[in-house]
Amino acid sequence: FSIGGTAAATDIGAPTFTVTGGTGTVTLSAGVLTVDAGVTGFSVTVPTVVDTTDELAETALVNIGGVTSTGTINDNSVAPTISINDVTVNEAAGTATFTVTLSAASGLPVTVNYNTSSVTAVIGSDFDAASGILTFAPGVTTQTVTININNDVANPVYEGAETFRVNLTTPTNATILDTFGVGTIVDNGSGVGGTDNDT
Repeated sequence: FSIGGTAAATDIGAPTFTVTGGTGTVTLSAGVLTVDAGVTGFSVTVPTVVDTTDELAETALVNIGGVTSTGTINDNSVAPTISINDVTVNEAAGTATFTVTLSAASGLPVTVNYNTSSVTAVIGSDFDAASGILTFAPGVTTQTVTININNDVANPVYEGAETFRVNLTTPTNATILDTFGVGTIVDNGSGVGGTDNDT
């Protein structure tokens, strides 16, 4: 007796056997199934284990003496959500790094597109445009996006806090909870990554 297929050992429980014809018992020990002589029929029940991991349907292949039967385990877990944080950096930091996070690990690869847009900061002079695709391998819950920040060191001008966005779009195997992260660039001596002060 054996159980194969694509289901992991953690997806199923210990099988049980119910005599459906004749008399006697059916027992399993160390992979060997013993059927009493008086038994003319029996059923096998393989319990499934509920988890929160989003995954494809899996199979449990039951083999009894060379006779096989396949059970399919359909997943009922909710796909994870994707969010992105807000970041405040000093103008001299050089980069601003955003963290994109899944609400839970997935058993499937997750992808999401990102791009940048201006709010009050100007693309090309305050920060560089960027776009791409983030891929979360199964089990991975965080990825980062790094945006280049430009400093007006040659001709410093106090501009106050300026903002831009990193936008998330077009997810696969997940949904977007937070559609954008706000990047704030400061030049008053505060912020992460530098002490530039143009005041």
